Amino acid sequence: MNNSGNIRIMGRIKKNIGRVHRRIFRLFRRISGHMGNQGFDDSHNLSAVGYLRYVQNIGEEGPRKNPDNLVKYFLSDDVKKKAKQAEITTLRADSFYHYLLARTKFYDKKFNDAIVSGIKQIVILGVGTDTRAYRFKHNLLEHSVTVIETDLEPWITARTSYIEKLGKVENVRQCELDLEHVKFDSWITKSSYRAELKTLFLAEGVTPYIIPTAVDNLLSFIRDLAPRGSRIAYDFKLAGLNDDFGVKENGEITFRLPNSNDQIERFHSRFGLVADEIIFSQKLQKEFLDYDASLFWQDAVFTATRL
Repeated sequence: MNNSGNIRIMGRIKKNIGRVHRRIFRLFRRISGHMGNQGFDDSHNLSAVGYLRYVQNIGEEGPRKNPDNLVKYFLSDDVKKKAKQAEITTLRADSFYHYLLARTKFYDKKFNDAIVSGIKQIVILGVGTDTRAYRFKHNLLEHSVTVIETDLEPWITARTSYIEKLGKVENVRQCELDLEHVKFDSWITKSSYRAELKTLFLAEGVTPYIIPTAVDNLLSFIRDLAPRGSRIAYDFKLAGLNDDFGVKENGEITFRLPNSNDQIERFHSRFGLVADEIIFSQKLQKEFLDYDASLFWQDAVFTATRL
């Protein structure tokens, strides 16, 4: 295909791609007003992600079923009731719905692979309704791995109350972390982060909501205060596709990277990170889904090792 053909295709993608998230979040906004009383910010992406995972877990079967069978413990009765009434056919029309399932399976694998490979500490950034420390608790305990779950203060407060119902897991603790305003020196003390332990930093669905300097600071922290062999697994938006998504009130665009493996690798090399995997979202779906679905084009997942 010539360049003009590619430009026309990309133009159509940019025109329509914003509909994916807008429909999902309009749907969630209609059901999440109650969450303000429980410390949750209903604009937070992970609340919507938890809702969708629950829909996929209870409403789908076979290869479409989401493996997260504990997310229900982090959702209110009202949200779960709405999820049971969800129009799955409508949700399936959005490519993000399918990408989310592939992304869930991808991070599940990275979480468990890290545990059995000798990682002794996992820091989950923007934990939201993430349940991996509870779904895979036996693996964590068997290998004596510590998990630090982090997020904004309201989320950590609300999450703690939900965990009491689910049941606490030894070696798993919660600590407030605002990536846009953190002073890592004081956070280390507060969180009991151990800089001598090989660590996996996992950030699912986080960087589309934070400014570029916050990502730079996080990667600098990993370079300076995580030992060799530590890892990071995270996802990001591709520059030029739906750049309005996650934009701040002051107009600042949140973190993006170019749609280029070479540029992605060069960016991370500044922080002493060597890329292990760069998988664009449409390819991730093909690798992790056992059924055909519309493809989501605007994200990539990335894993790297600290040299």
